[in-house]
Amino acid sequence: MHHMNPQRLTRLLAAAMLVAGTSAQAALIAHYPFDETSGGTAVNQVATGDGAVGANVTLGAAGVAGTAYTFSGGAAQADIVDMADAQGVFAPIVASNQFTLSYWVQSMDTGNRNVAVFMGNNTASNDYIDSGVLGNNQFAPAGSTYGRSRKATNTNVGDIGGGPVVNDGSFHHVAFAIDYTTSTGSFYVDGALVDTETGSFFAALPTLNNLEVGRLGRSSPVDGLAGTVDDLQIYDVVLGPAQISALYANPGVALPEPTTLGMIVAGAGLLSLRKRRLAAC
Repeated sequence: MHHMNPQRLTRLLAAAMLVAGTSAQAALIAHYPFDETSGGTAVNQVATGDGAVGANVTLGAAGVAGTAYTFSGGAAQADIVDMADAQGVFAPIVASNQFTLSYWVQSMDTGNRNVAVFMGNNTASNDYIDSGVLGNNQFAPAGSTYGRSRKATNTNVGDIGGGPVVNDGSFHHVAFAIDYTTSTGSFYVDGALVDTETGSFFAALPTLNNLEVGRLGRSSPVDGLAGTVDDLQIYDVVLGPAQISALYANPGVALPEPTTLGMIVAGAGLLSLRKRRLAAC
């Protein structure tokens, strides 16, 4: 019989307790731990949509939870992880009209827009969702993180982000969420809400036919990431503050589904009861 590692059980239980009672039920549609240390595939532990790892991506780098992937800063195919047209990820987002990205990033770049995650249309130049670290101060303070959503437009672009400087060589947690039904976006850094925006720029979900890590994967790819990414999770709901806090406090642990949460709590209760009975013997 397989027994769950006590430390992992403790972390899962902590996450379960933090998210219990929140309005949005966790609906994880992609989880890339980036724990592979060899090979050419980044595995999605939840659904279809594994990624092809480019030759210039370094596997086995030190991560915040296990190992991570380091990116060279280039924007060629060899410089990225390419999940391509990951409909196992995209279809639930289209159905719900909302999403949350959660990932950890480490960078010291000071001169460029470093795109960590791209979801969008690779046949157009201006139809996508992206998030990463700004080495420059294009639309948020230099050295901070950002999120962006644009639906085939060069003028009505939804930019969100800011918060603390993160290009300091340490890992930082980023969570970026949009509800296109209410035209509202929220952005968190290291578990804290740093920006909320509402407007028509968040009213329409971009076309989704390409998921990449490490560059802006539009029709003419640019803005390669110079840095390291760990533990990318994607949800088809907008997570709340308590859920984001749980992700920040428990690197590498995805939020449990309601049924899983109940099993964790029940299992922890049985374990505690068994320990008490053994102690009484």
